[in-house]
Amino acid sequence: MKSSTGNILFIILIAVALFAALFYAVSQSMRSGTGNTVKETATINSSVLSQYTASTRASVQRMVTENNDILALQFNQPNNFGSLTSPSVGIFHPNGGGIIYQAGQSNLMDGAASNPSGQWVYSFNFEVDNIGTSLSSNLGGNDLIAFLIGIKRDVCLQANNRLGVITVPIPTINSNVYGSDMLTNLNTYYVDDNYVFPPTENIIGAGVSGYTDTALSGKAEGCYFESVSGNYVYYAVIAER
Repeated sequence: MKSSTGNILFIILIAVALFAALFYAVSQSMRSGTGNTVKETATINSSVLSQYTASTRASVQRMVTENNDILALQFNQPNNFGSLTSPSVGIFHPNGGGIIYQAGQSNLMDGAASNPSGQWVYSFNFEVDNIGTSLSSNLGGNDLIAFLIGIKRDVCLQANNRLGVITVPIPTINSNVYGSDMLTNLNTYYVDDNYVFPPTENIIGAGVSGYTDTALSGKAEGCYFESVSGNYVYYAVIAER
């Protein structure tokens, strides 16, 4: 009896151990699967950003080819078409660029950040280091850039990974001029019928004044963390100059 009881107890212990091992393996597999799904979703979402800015870039190039001055183009949204100096210079106007205006989709945006509605900012206030002429003495090197402020961190990370930007850590810019300030001062930064060119340029990717954004040098697209406002910001050069 003692031998039989001991064998049964030993079998029970083995069964418990096997069950624990199986539970651990399944749980790890589920975690891994969830992680991969999140990563794949973020990668797909980041691709949506590139597709939208690519269509905008193509429209701008076509308008410039048709003898429009790039500095005269205007990004007035549909609810502000009436303020365009001419429909022909409106990027989103059917008689201009014909691009359908789209805000950043909710699955791209961090609802707790500064821009849950997905407002894009199109601006000539900046240039990307080693893109275009990169002039530092005047505004001739300022690029036309699209910014989407307040995207999700995972989307930012996978965008940089897909674009070949060093992602660990995510490049950081420590200045409001590259972050929420663009949203709170749209009249200054947004290229519409009231836009006035800035007196100085701001260079992304130069790695000056404590910035850690040198990984963005020469990158026409990328994402950075704006440490003052706490936003992850995607940018894409629409036209290098």
